[in-house]
Amino acid sequence: MTHVGKQVCDAFVQALGAAGTECDDRVSHRRFFPQSETVTADAIVSSPLEDINPMSQAPVLYERTITVNVTARFTGDEDGLDDRAWRFQSLAEAAIAATNDLGGLAQTVFLRSRTSAADGSGHRAVLTCALQYTVLVYTRDGEPETAL
Repeated sequence: MTHVGKQVCDAFVQALGAAGTECDDRVSHRRFFPQSETVTADAIVSSPLEDINPMSQAPVLYERTITVNVTARFTGDEDGLDDRAWRFQSLAEAAIAATNDLGGLAQTVFLRSRTSAADGSGHRAVLTCALQYTVLVYTRDGEPETAL
């Protein structure tokens, strides 16, 4: 088994891969976008932060608050990039909400923020949009691979 943080990210990748977005077959768990001159839409899932708080002493139970970032990148002509990003965000939100508890892995999953940024300085316009989620998972002391 793997750490619950990775399991959470993998569950996001699975849900987003079936969401019906134009990124479906190009959603991966990584921190950086792969270099490509031909890909016009892709998405990455990452977990930059996990707060861990003890809930009890004997046995020690932990409440893990995991931050998950879903970032999509769209490239091409400037016309239509915003519409593509809004569509991705809508479908991604619906897909994650439909998982409810990430298949029993999480106690709670909720959307925390949405951001976007555009860059038109290169030979192709690039628009990125990000959804940030908070995921609450409980584990026992010494068992970071098993969610309760």
